[in-house]
Amino acid sequence: MTMSEVTATTEPNEPNDLATPIATAGRNTLTAPAAQNTLTAAHAPNALAAPHALTALTALSALNTPAAAPAKPAAPSVHRRAILTWIAVYPTITLIQSLLGTHVAGYPLPVRTLLLTVLVAPLVVYLVLPAVMKAHAKVVRGTAGRGISA
Repeated sequence: MTMSEVTATTEPNEPNDLATPIATAGRNTLTAPAAQNTLTAAHAPNALAAPHALTALTALSALNTPAAAPAKPAAPSVHRRAILTWIAVYPTITLIQSLLGTHVAGYPLPVRTLLLTVLVAPLVVYLVLPAVMKAHAKVVRGTAGRGISA
């Protein structure tokens, strides 16, 4: 076994804070709750002889990891998304129907529906709904800061 085959992995259910060497699939694996790193001979020249060296390296590398990004706010519930989608779709359909009403009145219903959906779907998906969702997120952020549930 070469030194490059020594790896450190994280097991979330580790009962203590000390690293425990485990032999798996022909290589030494070191479990440590702090971080997950791949160690090579350059990182730990005496890794096989001194597993505590791997523990120290793992602990030090955990100190050098960047802080996690702030959590994104949760997506709206299915019911709220349905209402937001309706808020985007209804005025768009009404607007397109009022603009095309007299021009497509002589076409059969399936053709009018096809024309309406070809225009409305991209408008809603790429323009209107993102704007509605952005406005909703702004309202939720504003009310969350004041302790009001939206």
